[in-house]
Amino acid sequence: MKNSIGLLGLGSRTTSFYLDYLNHQYQQKNTIDSTCPLLLIGADFSMINPYLPNDFERLEPIIATYLKQFANVQRLIVPNVTLHETIDRLGDLDLSNCEIVHPVTELLKHLEQDGIKKVMLVGSKYTMSSPYLYGQLVANNINVSTPNASDITRIDELRKKIYSRTDSVSEVDEYRELLSTYAKANAVVIACTELSLVLSTVEPNIYDMARIQVEQSLL
Repeated sequence: MKNSIGLLGLGSRTTSFYLDYLNHQYQQKNTIDSTCPLLLIGADFSMINPYLPNDFERLEPIIATYLKQFANVQRLIVPNVTLHETIDRLGDLDLSNCEIVHPVTELLKHLEQDGIKKVMLVGSKYTMSSPYLYGQLVANNINVSTPNASDITRIDELRKKIYSRTDSVSEVDEYRELLSTYAKANAVVIACTELSLVLSTVEPNIYDMARIQVEQSLL
């Protein structure tokens, strides 16, 4: 399995999105009927979700247990940007030569390569207000703005509906239009998998952390 990719499954809809995009990108690099060599381990997200975003005392032992199961893969994808705040705290965890594909690190590389110095951050209400991602962007000399209070509420409510599969076509269309409007003025960073998976395409000037993470895992 040393040349394979590991994927920690976190919720059925998110996992399906990652699997589909992984195989699509893998086929672009290989043949249309090829399948990405993958080790998928499904987490019991009901054990994790109550402690998100930052109950680290409970999250750290749970996540460490899951991560150790991927010691024999080459690269590991863990969906959920917020969860990487916990992973960052597990610095002494021995995963042999397994590389965790970090969505924040890869985002910063892309922004630097494209010369982006100003972004609009779109994610969960927590992500848009917490210092975790915001702070790392600012530390890399990137000016960060967030939607207005009304849009933050709308976006977070949609995120919850997408997770529970209760989102409507009209709500998703409104969200897509909102992103298009944002992207006309700023580079837009999408920092939530639920908000990624309802996008059929990613418009120019939009940096989708989930897709960036997958693409980097295949390099």
